[in-house]
Amino acid sequence: TQWQKAHASDLEKLVVEVATPVRSVTDCAAMEKDEVWTRVSLALVAVAEPPQPPGPVLERRAFLDAMLAAAANLSSLDDCKKLIDTEMTKHPTLEADMKAMSPLEKFIDDKVWEEADEKRAEAHANFPKLKQHCGM
Repeated sequence: TQWQKAHASDLEKLVVEVATPVRSVTDCAAMEKDEVWTRVSLALVAVAEPPQPPGPVLERRAFLDAMLAAAANLSSLDDCKKLIDTEMTKHPTLEADMKAMSPLEKFIDDKVWEEADEKRAEAHANFPKLKQHCGM
């Protein structure tokens, strides 16, 4: 963690100046097969992922957990909209906080935390109802 903090600007530079541009390459056979991209992204995540996700990711998890818990009582799109409105009052800055994360945090979120959250949500017993009524 100390090493990551000391090298945060260099790691972020890797995301902005190397990883993102490499992902945009379309005229390379290895990139078309995602071989290079997979190695670049996994290597960056391996050295940059902190032991604890940042606050906005934890906040998103709390929001998702509340949505999943309440999904058992959903029966319409209107129910879903009311639930989202209710939960957003508990997490009023969630969207802005997610956007304010550093490029490095967003990169790791895209590769690790968000994917893990999606898998966890899909495994929840109430996910089918949440998906049906909220499109999640």
